[in-house]
Amino acid sequence: MDTIEILVVAPTLMYSFVGVLAAITLMRRRSASEETAPGELPSLTVVIAARNEEEDLPSCLAAMRRQDYPFESYSVVVVDDHSEDNTAAIVRDASESDDRIHLLLASLENEDPGKAPALALGVEKSTSPVVLTTDADCTPPHNWARSIAEQLYASGADCLGGPTIVGSSGLL
Repeated sequence: MDTIEILVVAPTLMYSFVGVLAAITLMRRRSASEETAPGELPSLTVVIAARNEEEDLPSCLAAMRRQDYPFESYSVVVVDDHSEDNTAAIVRDASESDDRIHLLLASLENEDPGKAPALALGVEKSTSPVVLTTDADCTPPHNWARSIAEQLYASGADCLGGPTIVGSSGLL
């Protein structure tokens, strides 16, 4: 395999693994939980894997706090994937002012470094029937969580995926 094929295949396999894990977890939770009433939004957790993301994480967390989702039904779990910067401190500070934000340290859970294990840990520790994932360098719009949850329940699907719009001016 040449370098370009590896750059395409490796992330695809990683996201597929996380997607299958999330689907299995969601099916298990949904079958064990009561059905959500029409028009009512389910409890939801956003899982963010972050490694050395002190630059981008504040914007991501600000976007998470602006979500148009019922306050009591929404939480954010940031899995610090063995960061060597202030990523954990940023999450701790954010959690002091917003009790929906939680920090999970992959290094304390004896998890190997890497995005897929970090996301898997966050999904596994979540207790919500709906789990969304995003990256620490993303700033989803205010209706992101609501629109996904509504589409998930309207479609009856167990797992949804969507595109990411990259706003970078560079190649990577």
